[in-house]
Amino acid sequence: IRVAQLARNRFGIALPLAELFAAPTVRDLAGVIDHALEHGTGTRARARMTMEEMAAEAQLDPSIQPPPGSTVPTHPPVHILMTGATGFVGAHLLDELLRRTDAILYCIVRNVDDDDAAYTRLSAGLNRYGLWRKELAHRIVAVAGDLALPRLGLSDVQYTTFAEKIDTIYHLGAWVNLMYGYHNLKSINVHGTHEVLRFATTHRLKRVHHVSTLSIMSSLERQGQLIREDDPLNTVGSLFGGYAQSKWIGEKL
Repeated sequence: IRVAQLARNRFGIALPLAELFAAPTVRDLAGVIDHALEHGTGTRARARMTMEEMAAEAQLDPSIQPPPGSTVPTHPPVHILMTGATGFVGAHLLDELLRRTDAILYCIVRNVDDDDAAYTRLSAGLNRYGLWRKELAHRIVAVAGDLALPRLGLSDVQYTTFAEKIDTIYHLGAWVNLMYGYHNLKSINVHGTHEVLRFATTHRLKRVHHVSTLSIMSSLERQGQLIREDDPLNTVGSLFGGYAQSKWIGEKL
């Protein structure tokens, strides 16, 4: 992975892992890089995206609009929707929300067949990090869904019910892969954010807390510079790597 990152930063090419494993010597690897530079193979064309290219991808569907006359809830959260709760950061945030609020937590879980399997996977993750608290388990509702699908992978009935009930969203769900190109990660990291924002404006307006990554500021132009929390996204410069690009575009949305 370090070799692939170095090749990406130095030459602007994204080499698939299969190519790296097939070139185990320095001589072989040099040949792969030379071939990629000469013929534009691998994902060279998308390894680096300019600000203009990323901005063109960050176009919010015009139909995503708050309901007329709606306002953001001012009361403490009562019903919270979470994405990414099975990951390391998500599990710890879920634990904190259980301890610091009285809200019911609805957690969307990918790659499971039904809600029971979603609950099993979610509880296993909390157990793995030593965060499972039986006395708070009644406030966790695990839901089988998918950020890459329309309506978050929920049925029409589920979607409508949750859209009317939820008042706050914590969006942590993302596909974290430093080797894949932007178009591999777009369905979850960009379209998924689209669907979260669509859900946030359906039936009632909801608060949205979007968890991003410092990778969105990891451009060559910003190396060695002080980065502040409120720096505009448009000052980043061009980004290497599909993950950073997809997260920048998601945050821009």
